[in-house]
Formats: sequence, structure tokens, C-alpha cells
Amino acid sequence: MNDLLVERNRGERAAAIMRDPLVAEALEEIRTSYIEGWSNSGPQDADVRERAYHMLQAHDAFVRHFQSVLETGEMAAQQLDGAQ
Repeated sequence: MNDLLVERNRGERAAAIMRDPLVAEALEEIRTSYIEGWSNSGPQDADVRERAYHMLQAHDAFVRHFQSVLETGEMAAQQLDGAQ
């Protein structure tokens, strides 16, 4: 039961972080800048595209991690609600 409480609390914190307007704005601006850098690169800019691609992958992994923690927290909350 203690593990479920920990997971629920982590999920709530992750949700709060992802809902924060400043965080959402920053993530969107960062993602957009990587996509623009990649799409505006010239044929000779393979290194620029490669770096933008890797940075975009890191950005998406960061977001996926928070989404996973949020979803795990929601499942833990459902289990706790069912136990009561």
C-alpha cells in the first residue's frame, strides 16, 4: 500500500509539472526550435540535422517519462480507491 501511495504522489507531481504553463511553453518552444533547425537545414548541414534529431529524441524521452509517471500514478490512485 505504501508503494501505491508513493506512485500516486509521484503521478500527481508529474501531472502538476506538465500542467504548469511555463513548463508547457518551454517544452513546446524547445521542440519547435529543434524541428525548425532540422527542417531549415541545407543539404550540406548533416551535422545540424543529426544534432537536432538527437535533441528532439531527448526532448520526447523527457516528456514520455513524465507521462509514464503520471499514468502509473493514476493507476495507483485507482487501486487505492478500490481498496477503500
